[in-house]
Amino acid sequence: MLTDKDIVFIPGLDPEILFEAKFLRDCLPLFYWLRRQLASGTTICSVCTGAFLLAEAGILRQRECTTHWDYLERFSQQFPEARLLGNRLFVRDGTIYTSAGVTSGIDLALHMIEDLIGARVAADIARDLVVYLRRSSDAPQLSVFLRYRNHLDENIHTA
Repeated sequence: MLTDKDIVFIPGLDPEILFEAKFLRDCLPLFYWLRRQLASGTTICSVCTGAFLLAEAGILRQRECTTHWDYLERFSQQFPEARLLGNRLFVRDGTIYTSAGVTSGIDLALHMIEDLIGARVAADIARDLVVYLRRSSDAPQLSVFLRYRNHLDENIHTA
C-alpha cells in the first residue's frame, strides 16, 4: 500500500487500445488498486488520455479534471459526472491531478516539483529538460509558438 507521500502517474494511451472493452475489463484490478491508493492519501496524476482510466476507475466523479483537447467531447459524453474543464493545461482537485497532453504533463510535473521542493529546483529541471517556458495550470491548451501561426501569408510567418 502506498502512502500520502507517494505519487502515481497514469500515462495516456493510444485510443485504439484505451477504448477497447477487453482492455478495460483487464484493467479492473488497476481500477481497484487506484481507488485503494486514493483512499490512503496517495496523489494520483494522469497525463493526456490517462484521465479516461481515472474516470473508468470511478475516481473522477464530481471532481474537476481535464484531458487532451481532441478528446474533451468524448470524455464529457462518456463521463458526465466528472466536472471536465476544457482548455486547461492541468487541473488539481484534492490529491488528483489531470493534464491535457504529454507536454502539459511536463508542466504538471514541474508544478508539482515546485510545490514539493521549490521554484529553483523546478527551474533547474526545466532548463535540463530544455523546456523553454513553464506554463501554469490555467494556460490554454495551445502552444505559445503556434498561437498566431494560422495565418495563410508566408511573409507574415517570415517576419
